[in-house]
Amino acid sequence: MTNNMANNKGFTLIEIIIVIIVLAILSIFGFHFLSTGIHTYSMMEKQKGLFDQATMVMERISRELRDAKSIDPTTGGVLLKFTKSHGTDEEVYDVDDPDVITFQLSDSTLLRMRTTIAAGTTTVNLANNVVLSTGFTVTNSSNEITITLTLESGDANITLRSYIYPKNLDYPDPAAPSGRNFMGQWEEDIQ
Repeated sequence: MTNNMANNKGFTLIEIIIVIIVLAILSIFGFHFLSTGIHTYSMMEKQKGLFDQATMVMERISRELRDAKSIDPTTGGVLLKFTKSHGTDEEVYDVDDPDVITFQLSDSTLLRMRTTIAAGTTTVNLANNVVLSTGFTVTNSSNEITITLTLESGDANITLRSYIYPKNLDYPDPAAPSGRNFMGQWEEDIQ
């Protein structure tokens, strides 16, 4: 009888089934771990693109708004309209024909419009994927402008908020300026 058992080599059917079940369970966990990692990476790439776009837009609005000479009283909600004090490198500034800059949400696109008497209105798309109706909001309160921008693409979204203090606004009492007033002389020097 011992001689008979020594000649039996191999695995039984139950041992093979147990190994297959264990490998299947390990494969399921491995696949789930791998798919979660790929999904997270994909979502982070989308958010990074949205964050880069939102950062560029907020920086553009902040730079131009800090140089505002006057802010249109209709500013608020999804509209930001102001007159600039100075031109930029690519925009020639004319004291008699000042730049009126408007940032406005149109569908899911944030537009920047520059209006002068001589050149008319030029429009540039600043951002796509802006959340409708709540993606771009402007609050104007006593020389502080709060801008909130929300971009969304698929399951990724990003919201940025900025508080901007225009530096060239006319204050009611020029003899006693308050806040961050430079008496209309502030101009950013970009090098």
